[in-house]
Amino acid sequence: MFKKEKRKSWRSVQSPFIFNLARHLEAGSRYVDERVVADEVESNKIFKNIENLRADLKRSTDTIAVEDHGAGSRVFKGSSRKVRKIAKHVLQGERVAKSLWKVLKFWGMDLEEKDKRQLSVLEMGTSLGVTTAYLSSAGCDVETWEGCQNTADFARNNWIKLGLEEKIVSKVGKFEGLLKSTKGGWDMVFLDGHHDGEATLRYVEELKSKLGKGGCVLVDDVVWSKGMKMAWRQLLDDPYWNVTVRWRGKGWLFHIGGAVEQHIALSCVFKF
Repeated sequence: MFKKEKRKSWRSVQSPFIFNLARHLEAGSRYVDERVVADEVESNKIFKNIENLRADLKRSTDTIAVEDHGAGSRVFKGSSRKVRKIAKHVLQGERVAKSLWKVLKFWGMDLEEKDKRQLSVLEMGTSLGVTTAYLSSAGCDVETWEGCQNTADFARNNWIKLGLEEKIVSKVGKFEGLLKSTKGGWDMVFLDGHHDGEATLRYVEELKSKLGKGGCVLVDDVVWSKGMKMAWRQLLDDPYWNVTVRWRGKGWLFHIGGAVEQHIALSCVFKF
């Protein structure tokens, strides 16, 4: 626990906004918006295809020559990395990916009712493209950034297998340069590609002016290292992010006008 945070289960959250986030992340289907449940039933085929792809990747004999601009790896040594090890140790798990799908589907449905547009998502860190596929299948406009061309190409081939290649915009380059060259406007940014505390703080600061109105940032691995823990503490102390939720090693950052400052560490149950 960090000093500012209060640990709560999804059931005990008082704020309607955070409650809706928490129940779609952690609650079983009986507590999820009925529209999301209905769409989940219809989406089970694409989920099955994505998970079949994940299983294939875990059995793959391919290797990727990776150009790593991030904080390095605790799993890999050198630039040649086995796809099956990436699939096993690096990718977001099925339950996490489906939880993100539920949240984005819920937000997207409400957004379409108000603004008649799709939710816009940026993923900073493509890897093998499995989480990207879940984000796209939630009906979002998805842009994904990857520092390594070989990895981006491999992910693109995976989207082709899933029939999603036309729905995903992929860019290759260093995050700093890509951030400075874009106008942004995203509803959510998933920062999942450079697990370094100082770099994370720089990216999040830059994203303040790149998010769309009401947009949020989801930072992966906020307790992964001493540097990431330090960065998360600083983000909790930044008055701009007046609502934060820590969930399964990830941190949600929200700037909500008029909201009472809240910092929650969500107790996790995963009773799907």
